[in-house]
Amino acid sequence: MGANTGLTGVELLYDKVLSGLVSRREVIKDNAGHVIYENKEGNEERPRDIYLTLDKNIQFFAQEAVKKEAQKNRADLGMALVQDPNTGRILAMATYPEDPVKLPPVEWVYEPGSTFKSITLAAALEKDIVSERDTFFCENGAWPFNSKVTIHDHTPEGTLTLSGVIERSSNIGVAKIGLKLGIENYYLYTKAFGFGTKPGLGFYGESSGILRAQAKYRQLDLAVGSYGHGLAATPLQVISAYSALANGGRLLEARLVDKITDFNGREISREEPSSVRRAVSEKTAGRVKAILLNVVDKGTGKNAAVTGYHVAGKTGTSKKIDPKTGKYLTGRNVASFCGFFPADKPLYTILVVMDNPKTSQYGGESAAPAFQEISKKIITMKGIKPDAPEQFKNTLKDSSRPISD
Repeated sequence: MGANTGLTGVELLYDKVLSGLVSRREVIKDNAGHVIYENKEGNEERPRDIYLTLDKNIQFFAQEAVKKEAQKNRADLGMALVQDPNTGRILAMATYPEDPVKLPPVEWVYEPGSTFKSITLAAALEKDIVSERDTFFCENGAWPFNSKVTIHDHTPEGTLTLSGVIERSSNIGVAKIGLKLGIENYYLYTKAFGFGTKPGLGFYGESSGILRAQAKYRQLDLAVGSYGHGLAATPLQVISAYSALANGGRLLEARLVDKITDFNGREISREEPSSVRRAVSEKTAGRVKAILLNVVDKGTGKNAAVTGYHVAGKTGTSKKIDPKTGKYLTGRNVASFCGFFPADKPLYTILVVMDNPKTSQYGGESAAPAFQEISKKIITMKGIKPDAPEQFKNTLKDSSRPISD
């Protein structure tokens, strides 16, 4: 490739547009489809300009926050994405250390772990399988699923409400919700939220994640899949799913290009927001949002809280898989936090992922603080008014039991 040829990402995808090598041709066909006139005008020699959806200030905030937490926790890789949940536009896409060739947010796959519990919850509420009045016995932290497999919780729990299951991030509680939901519904809503499908940026190397065929699912697969194990996703898929919960249930196409202009600055094309599908109803999204508020207020996501603002989100911790053997690696994890604010009318969705953090393996401790830092700086820059009474946030000081996820 030449010195002026795009190597990766937007530059590679739009190389001909940026270099000006765009062929133009006028063709006239008759009713039978035969060409009766053709005028080849050759290549457009003047390069065009591409405007990205990235906000340079938010990109800077995300880059600094993810670098800080990745270094603090000695993570192999840190990522932070910020998205407008109402348009699908990506406002920041930061990685540390930076890779000049690869784009981890769209190529790198991992088990989403407990951040996926929000999807299982949304599906179960949408299908009227569970309600906020239900309780679940969480087996005091260890549930012998069969003679060979025992499902564990990081903290032993007894009986929890539906909200408590998510607040405390009980694998056992969510597994029981998943079993009530059933394989067909689980699979339907996993796909509805965009998992197993490329998000649509069009980049070379963009991954669709890993989601086995529905016919291959068994009850154990359903149980562990309900809390985000046994499937893999890209960071872009996870943040897009959370944006769907934030905006009232609509999965939008992710956007990184805003518009293209010609050499004279005239707008040639603009990427408008595009809805892929309605994943769940607005009512269901609101019910999930209320529970995710509790996660930040009094559950595993306390470190993502921003005083004076309603923040909704979920922590996640999952084991890393050895790509050579397909088995879990001992002592190696992926920690994450995904959420949005202001929760009533969300303006920003943020995902932070830490690959193999050494200091703390839990998303609530190694990823949530970066979410908080990015949120605070966006709030200050944009002048977003507080939406939560001060006394509401004072409850954060009344920590009950230490919980991690």
